[in-house]
Amino acid sequence: MSHEPPPTYEQMRAGVRDELAVISASGRSRQRPVIDSPDDRVIVFVDAGKRRKLTNWASNDYLGCANRRPVVNAAVRAARAYGAGAGAARLLAGGLRCHRRLEERLA
Repeated sequence: MSHEPPPTYEQMRAGVRDELAVISASGRSRQRPVIDSPDDRVIVFVDAGKRRKLTNWASNDYLGCANRRPVVNAAVRAARAYGAGAGAARLLAGGLRCHRRLEERLA
């Protein structure tokens, strides 16, 4: 029974590059769209330099709160008080008191 040596890094890389070329040539490569507007029911979508207004069916803002002035102001106050960013997983580094209070109120 003969065993072939495993492919080298360069061989694997070339194989992946070839597969990606096939996917791209078939028009199936994923593209990350550019949105040039706030998240809302209608967004400005930029594709190949052209701007189009489109209905946004992919938003998580299903309650329509993301751009409401009181919500934005509260987010600004929270960022000033606690900073911007997740920091770390809550199970490892703990969570903010304001999050705990909110969870208790919602429970």
